Amino acid sequence: MKKRILTAMLSVVMAFSAVPMQSVAAEITEAAEVTEATDAEYDYDDGKTHAYLENLPDGFFDEQDTDASFNLVFDGSENDIAADDLMAPTAKAPKFHKITNYAGIQKVVFDKKTVKGTKLTLKAGDKAYRINAKYVQTDNKVFTSTMDVISSNPSVVSVEKTGDGFADIKPLKAGTAYVSFTLSNKTKSVKVTVNEPARDLKVPDDSVIISVGKKYKPSVRVAAPTNDTFIWKSNDTKVCKVDKYGVITGKKEGFATVTVSSKMNPKQQKTIKVWVTPKNKTKKKIDKATIVYTGESNLYVGSMGYITAGIQTKSDGVGFTSADIKFKSEGTGKVKIDKAGHLTAMKPGQVSITAWSGGKQLPGEIKLNISQPLKTVAMAKCLYRCDTGKTVTLKLKINPSAKDDANRYEVSWNAPDFEIVSSSKTECKLKATTLNNNRFVTAYVKDRLTGNVHWTLCRVSY
Repeated sequence: MKKRILTAMLSVVMAFSAVPMQSVAAEITEAAEVTEATDAEYDYDDGKTHAYLENLPDGFFDEQDTDASFNLVFDGSENDIAADDLMAPTAKAPKFHKITNYAGIQKVVFDKKTVKGTKLTLKAGDKAYRINAKYVQTDNKVFTSTMDVISSNPSVVSVEKTGDGFADIKPLKAGTAYVSFTLSNKTKSVKVTVNEPARDLKVPDDSVIISVGKKYKPSVRVAAPTNDTFIWKSNDTKVCKVDKYGVITGKKEGFATVTVSSKMNPKQQKTIKVWVTPKNKTKKKIDKATIVYTGESNLYVGSMGYITAGIQTKSDGVGFTSADIKFKSEGTGKVKIDKAGHLTAMKPGQVSITAWSGGKQLPGEIKLNISQPLKTVAMAKCLYRCDTGKTVTLKLKINPSAKDDANRYEVSWNAPDFEIVSSSKTECKLKATTLNNNRFVTAYVKDRLTGNVHWTLCRVSY
């Protein structure tokens, strides 16, 4: 790196430890550019400008009154502080720090308490990690100094210098970045790997049906991008096996459970029910069939359930399959059933579900009632008036009203400075008890079907 050298004439210099120079001779001249500086003994670095002094006479700063010439070197092609400002005898003058027994830089190293080796693994979102770097002189003595610190991928790892040789690195998201500390032309880097454990692990297909010899790979979803890996296990490898990639293979007829879990966060796990059917289908006499439904009988649009059909034969006992059975739904409502038996409520109304095999209806029937979830609640008016000691009745509008289900909604009222004379799911009669001009009254409506709570308010003036 090119260095710009200025020659300065100074006189009347105070003891140099942490005291700025007290007076400077008028002459500061620019010398030729050079590529190497020698005998540097005092260093200045404010984060923008890096300068140092060289070619000082022996004992220069030990004297109270000395005239001498030496070099003021700016490390870089440009400097942000003018030479005469840098050496000016003012209270705000920058201070040079002594580099004891400077013998040239051999290499930059990390403090082993902060970095061991050249690799570092952090977790996304954790607090900043502090790294300390030092430099080794050619005489093998170790010192600290301000260094340039950069991250090769700031979107993964950000860096902030916090002092001489210190920097805080912040892991932001999954990925890899190299953080480098540089002094002069010597650099030391550490490879930082940021891990992002899986969060909110979900398996859309939590039950599957495959035949012997067939393969199936369930999908896995997480809340945010991750570099996590997943561990797959089958509780009965005789029925089905699963490889490290999550591919399930049917081995023999039966039922098994496959579990998928996060390697970085084992508490994040889901299970998949697996039914394996025979490879070669043969017609068998069905002695009995039963529809099995798992879920609430009162659904709302968008909610889900799970339905299967159990077929019992004399030779095989009870087995579950979707290949030989189709489900049909009738009624004013509407449901959607996929091949795995997942049921989704689509339209409000009454629904009757039956199972069919070989064109014949199997015994059994499931009846469901589908409703609209609570959409909106609102007061009939946003402003009511009531005199002190008088009463006023507030009216509440709930959509849908659910008049056919008296227990569907739970309504509560919050009315500060009022006496609640009476209340229902759609009305609240209040009596003003204080001389306050305005008060807000709030109604809370809980939909017992979905568990969601809506609220609305109005102002009562009196």
